[in-house]
Amino acid sequence: MMETAARLQSHNQEMVKCLNQLRGQKTALEERIAQQESRKDTLSKELEKMQRALEQVETSIAEDTKMLNDCAKRITETEHGYTKVVDTLQLLLMSAKEKTVASGSGTNAKHDSKQ
Repeated sequence: MMETAARLQSHNQEMVKCLNQLRGQKTALEERIAQQESRKDTLSKELEKMQRALEQVETSIAEDTKMLNDCAKRITETEHGYTKVVDTLQLLLMSAKEKTVASGSGTNAKHDSKQ
């Protein structure tokens, strides 16, 4: 009977030792989970902040792109208008030269007939 009691006490000690190890593992896991939860909260806050910053940048890009497109449109319109002005000036110059030549020819013809 002594032998059975000794084995029972040995098993009991082993059981207590295993339970203590399991409790230690449980405590370590709880602490690790708490740290991970804290890290998760920190990362979530950082993510929200970065998301807001990203939205602001996207809004700014959209506004700047609209202004860029408007500017490009104004440049195109101005260049087109300037080309029309240059073409008109060229026509006026050609017309003025033709009239000058025509007037000069008529004046020379009158001078030639008087002489």
